[in-house]
Amino acid sequence: MKRFPLLPVLLLLPLLTTGCFLNSRRLADENNMLQARVLQLRQDLEAIDAKARILEERYQEAVDTNAALAEERDSLKEELIAVRERLSTTQRVMSESQRSQAEALQQDLTDRLQRENEMKLRIDELGAELETTQNAKALLESELESLKGTREKLDEATADLEKLAKAAESYRAERDDARAERDDFRRQIQAAQSDQQEVAAQLEEVSSSLRDREKELAAAQRQLQEAEDKLASLDQQTKRADQIRRGLAEKLTTVLAPFVESGDAKLVSDENDLRVRILSDSLFTPGTVLLSDDGVKILEAVAGVLKGAEYSRLEIIGHTDNVPVKNMPFVDNWDLAASRAASVTRWFSAQKSIPSGKLIAESRAFFDPIAPNENPAGRRQNRRVEIRIVP
Repeated sequence: MKRFPLLPVLLLLPLLTTGCFLNSRRLADENNMLQARVLQLRQDLEAIDAKARILEERYQEAVDTNAALAEERDSLKEELIAVRERLSTTQRVMSESQRSQAEALQQDLTDRLQRENEMKLRIDELGAELETTQNAKALLESELESLKGTREKLDEATADLEKLAKAAESYRAERDDARAERDDFRRQIQAAQSDQQEVAAQLEEVSSSLRDREKELAAAQRQLQEAEDKLASLDQQTKRADQIRRGLAEKLTTVLAPFVESGDAKLVSDENDLRVRILSDSLFTPGTVLLSDDGVKILEAVAGVLKGAEYSRLEIIGHTDNVPVKNMPFVDNWDLAASRAASVTRWFSAQKSIPSGKLIAESRAFFDPIAPNENPAGRRQNRRVEIRIVP
């Protein structure tokens, strides 16, 4: 939510509210006066329009009457002329009865002339009335033009009124906006107070969490120090083991050199392992688990190096080729490899310089070959006993 400076707005808020109220009150009074004036002008205009319609109707009636009288007068004039012509024609030849008829016609003609004079008087009256009507019409037209000006003024006043109404609506909207903004400020103040309380609670929670984290960090640092100490100890042990392995490898390389050269034994040494491989054909009497003289010489060379040396255990591992065992008393290759490993283990155990608790005998049968079993040379390499020295 957007934050506004509260103090200036709170100070100006009463002035804004008072100004908006006074402007609204003044505009409302002006609007009421203009509405009353507009209503009066509309009523006057309606009355004048009604009067103008009445005069126009009377004028049209007078015009129609004048036209009818003019037609009747023209007809009478034509008839009178025709009668006079017939009278002058017939007077020369008419009889007594005809004279009576002529007199009657003369009387009738006189009556008609009298009616004609009456009609003329009526026409004159209608002409005067028509002139009066025309004058009234002129006055009405003048008044109508004046009313048109008044109507234009009324339209201008209406437009001004609409502008004022829009302005009043705008002032009302501004007033509503100011009230909404004031309410928003109040909500912001309440939210700020609530946020302050919430922040204080969060701060206390964070402080408590920080204290817990500090305790956890201290414990983690202790664990890290212990792990580093263990790692340093392991590094030292690893370095010591490497030193022991390298020392033993150097000594074994020297003492086993003749046997390695003859192909009876081999020293395998790398960063993680140290093994003496001895071919079973050289280590045992053929077809048995009895150590041969050459085999004993190899084992004595190894035992001489191990005498007084530092190491954790000595693993004796027996291996065979994949040819099934046929000689009794061995059940299978597992039994043969185990028996040969046990024979070497017993020999080392008999040596007082080799602690028996560090000796382990294992059998791998033919499941860990180092050469193919498809030919005699490969099978000869796979028939072996490995002495694994673990520092």
